[in-house]
Amino acid sequence: MGDERFVAEFKSSLSVLLASVAIVAIRFAGGYLLFHGLAELFSIVIAATFFLLAWHTRRHNENPGLVALGLVYLFVAVLDALHTITFPGMGVFPHAPYAANQLWIVARWLQALGLLAFGLFGERSAKVHAPLALVLAILAGAGVHSILVARSFPACYVEGVGQTPFKVANELGIMAVLLAAALVLIGRKGAWHPGVRAKLIVSIVFTFLSELSFMVYVGNYDWLNMSGHVLKIFAFWLIYRSIVVTGLERPTELLYARLEAKRAALARSNESLSAVLSILSHDLKGPLSAISNISGSLAEEAEADKAGNLSRRLSLIGDSAANALSLVERVLDWGRAQSGQLEPVRERVGIEALVAEQTALLAESLKAKDLSWAVAIPERAALFSDREMTATIIRNFIQNAVKFTPRGGHVRIRAEREGAAWAVSVSDDGIGMTEAELARLDGLDRRLRGVGTEGERGSGFALVMCREFAKLMGGSIRATSRQGEGSTFTLVLPAAD
Repeated sequence: MGDERFVAEFKSSLSVLLASVAIVAIRFAGGYLLFHGLAELFSIVIAATFFLLAWHTRRHNENPGLVALGLVYLFVAVLDALHTITFPGMGVFPHAPYAANQLWIVARWLQALGLLAFGLFGERSAKVHAPLALVLAILAGAGVHSILVARSFPACYVEGVGQTPFKVANELGIMAVLLAAALVLIGRKGAWHPGVRAKLIVSIVFTFLSELSFMVYVGNYDWLNMSGHVLKIFAFWLIYRSIVVTGLERPTELLYARLEAKRAALARSNESLSAVLSILSHDLKGPLSAISNISGSLAEEAEADKAGNLSRRLSLIGDSAANALSLVERVLDWGRAQSGQLEPVRERVGIEALVAEQTALLAESLKAKDLSWAVAIPERAALFSDREMTATIIRNFIQNAVKFTPRGGHVRIRAEREGAAWAVSVSDDGIGMTEAELARLDGLDRRLRGVGTEGERGSGFALVMCREFAKLMGGSIRATSRQGEGSTFTLVLPAAD
């Protein structure tokens, strides 16, 4: 595809080069008026075609601003057509012998300002076509009226003298606007397809050089005037190629790319659905089955008047129900996050206070395994995040550390600044993970289900949910681990200051 496009670009460039050479040859064989008429006609046809292509491909054009730019070039084409028939020697408007020079200035101002506006607002111009057409019609109409009817437009060329200071000053202004347009396009790399952007920039460069020629020429028929028209041909051709690439050639690629993106999204949805079904069929089925079995056993013992183990069995029922409820809540939260129904409420969240709350909630679990813990958090450290989501992530980090750390182990919680964010880490000296187990942490379909040091079980779903929460808050989660040495889970979120 890349080689075919290169060949197509080369052929089109060679064609316009040969056309330019032919038009220049006509200059010396048939005179300047014929050369000028053909050169301008070439630019006019290109400008009009640019508008037609932009307009008729607007529904699937990835750059809506090109339609607005096409409107600008439509009016430029009309003004250039008037410029052509009013050129000295044509005899169409004898009362305005140098109207062509004045019409040139009006057309180039519209063109330069249109290119600058495209660079600044192109991607936001999808619904301004009617107002833009009205503004362009008013500006072009006012210019034509002042030149051909009212004859109030300042002179741009004087016979025997050459270009007037007004004409030169306007050419300088037009060149300054073109330079600004090029700089804007250079600075906005991600706004348009690279091929379109490159062609527009080079087109502006050719237009700038063309204006430079028209600023310094002496007579309407000299070689600088001629070179300016040749440069204009190349500038207009590149504008035309920009709309051909996006309006005719790339839509097919874009269609296939969008279909592929939808296919990938559907595949991810299917994977997510399979994972949820797996959770419901295995992780949730286990505790619910345990509740059913133990309840049946209790009923039999009650009938046989054997109630000595009722307390222990009731405790097991409570634990199983609590695990099932926790899992259901996690799945529901994840589902809401996936569907966009769960939106974070960002606020200033003090890290020290939040960690203190979570360690207080889990103090019994830490003490039950005789684990010590240390907290190192700067006093004023604060996150700009959703408090409940952040608390859930940190709580899961601590629960994970408790689960996989043997009795007598140590848990460390700390916060460190990382640029415009805070990194909150929970480390343990527990059993750790292998490289293969670490690699399985990412992805819903590769959840790492582990059994704790004292038989604690989990679905492996908590980290999936935590990653989703972190993503929603504009942050991330990372993990490091070494087997037999422990693990560290780190939450990175934007700082509040």
